[in-house]
Amino acid sequence: MRRTLALLLLSLGTAACRPREPRPAPPSQPAAPVSAAAHRARGLTALDAGQYHLARAAFAASLAAAPDNLASLALLDAATQALLASQSAAAEAFARVRPTVVAAPPPRATVVREAPVSARPSIIKLVQVRVTVDPRPDDSAWLRDHDAELPELEVPNPMRGEPGNLPPGVAPLWGTHVLVQAISRPPHTILFYGPDYRGGRHIAVLAGNRRLGFLDLTACERPATWAEVADGVLLVTLGDDDTAYVAALELTTGELLWRSEPGVASAANFVVHGAHLLTARDDALFVLDRRTGATLATHPLTGSPQYLLVRGRRLAVRTDAADHEFVLTPPRA
Repeated sequence: MRRTLALLLLSLGTAACRPREPRPAPPSQPAAPVSAAAHRARGLTALDAGQYHLARAAFAASLAAAPDNLASLALLDAATQALLASQSAAAEAFARVRPTVVAAPPPRATVVREAPVSARPSIIKLVQVRVTVDPRPDDSAWLRDHDAELPELEVPNPMRGEPGNLPPGVAPLWGTHVLVQAISRPPHTILFYGPDYRGGRHIAVLAGNRRLGFLDLTACERPATWAEVADGVLLVTLGDDDTAYVAALELTTGELLWRSEPGVASAANFVVHGAHLLTARDDALFVLDRRTGATLATHPLTGSPQYLLVRGRRLAVRTDAADHEFVLTPPRA
């Protein structure tokens, strides 16, 4: 593969790969758009470093800027093939890894022992400052308005030969289980594998190329739909309906530390905020104690929750019926 890439780059020549020096834009003018050559040069740097997913993104941007550029097209194909080969090798090695089996959790809220929390304990109050019902922006515009993006990576589709945008070395399969979902929370990458795309039954957590944990959640009898790592603890939503709950598991052993009461986590995600966990279900927002999973506060919502975002002390919650904004403040003495 490396020989093929080297020959391809030599055949293309260095002139097409060298970015032009952009003219500085006048202070009153917006910055000039990045040229196709500059995108291509960035892609070549990523390709040389083995960051095939970044190379593909750069070459795709180069093609978008200059759709008829054959050099960018050839480089995009080379980066795609390199990424697919990397994923195939990773899947072959990962198939031999055995996960740690997690025992079935109790049916109700339970604290086995408190989870470690490095954040200083505090009390927060939810103060709603705005509700927007109609008209509302679409999801992309809503995320853009909040200067945010969801931390999910595009998972591969091996049947279509689409590698997604996973970093090289991440396996798109575990045996016969497909990669259902991938969350990027540097330094962690959280991978959900399942027999189909209806939800994850196994979760692997990576830090770079190092595997920190690989847990089998089959005994929980519910799909894992979201997860975050905080202070060495895997916080995971189990269930995809209004009875879904959050469990805290020791990352390497799978030991249950606590599970919340049911019916607190049917949104697409939850948010770790200091010593707290912000979750939602139909018509309700919750503040959970990250040490025990206990519910500390609730607030009504309009509709079924979709996404939660936090920026500083601002919490934005999007539902299928309204956009809510809250200020997270300490209660008055």
